[in-house]
Amino acid sequence: MTAQQAEAANQLEIQIKRKAEDAQVSYQKESLAALEPLQKDIADALNAYSQSRGISLLLDVNRVPVIYAAASLDVTKDFIADYNRTHPAGAARP
Repeated sequence: MTAQQAEAANQLEIQIKRKAEDAQVSYQKESLAALEPLQKDIADALNAYSQSRGISLLLDVNRVPVIYAAASLDVTKDFIADYNRTHPAGAARP
């Protein structure tokens, strides 16, 4: 391999890396844009759910370390059932 070929190969490798990085950034932006309305909808539903049941604090145990919590405090399944009942699949979103 000549020095010129090595340089061309190096430049091609740099271009491939840049395109891969650009594609990753684009994917992340598009994913965030697609998920944002759903995340807002779920946040609004969590707020309404909590207020209607007199819940003062909700913790996401995947984000906040919890040493112990009684199983009776976990409202995940009840919230999901409530959300699915009030937001049926296929229903138009505002």
